Amino acid sequence: MIKSRDSKEIRLKEFSYALGRMESLKSGNELTNKIVETQGTRIYSKGDSVPEIESINTFLTTISFAVEDLFNNTYEVLNNSLEQYIASDEAIGKLWEQIQNDNDEKGSSNPFKDVVTNFQSGHDSSCQLFRHGYGDNNK
Repeated sequence: MIKSRDSKEIRLKEFSYALGRMESLKSGNELTNKIVETQGTRIYSKGDSVPEIESINTFLTTISFAVEDLFNNTYEVLNNSLEQYIASDEAIGKLWEQIQNDNDEKGSSNPFKDVVTNFQSGHDSSCQLFRHGYGDNNK
């Protein structure tokens, strides 16, 4: 059985792995070499095909810049998401700690016991009122 702490660490590892992959792509190992190779590709020709070849070269350059922008933006989004995930996780951890401390002060072992008990008692009393004819909205 996976505990919630294990699940959180697994998700964080997966997130870190994805961020690392994007970082390596951004750093130039794989992606930049392909972009430079594509940008350097020029098809030279003479005669009637020159306008078509120039159009293809322009298209290749546009695609290479678009791919570079896409990966850079994806990396930034992924990096920002990781920072937000960590901040959110820390905030939830602090909230949980506060709930546990409040319950320790009250002597309760279950952090949600008081909430459930209060809900049930309020629900039971309202049911009893309706059973005895009190609180009837149709009168």
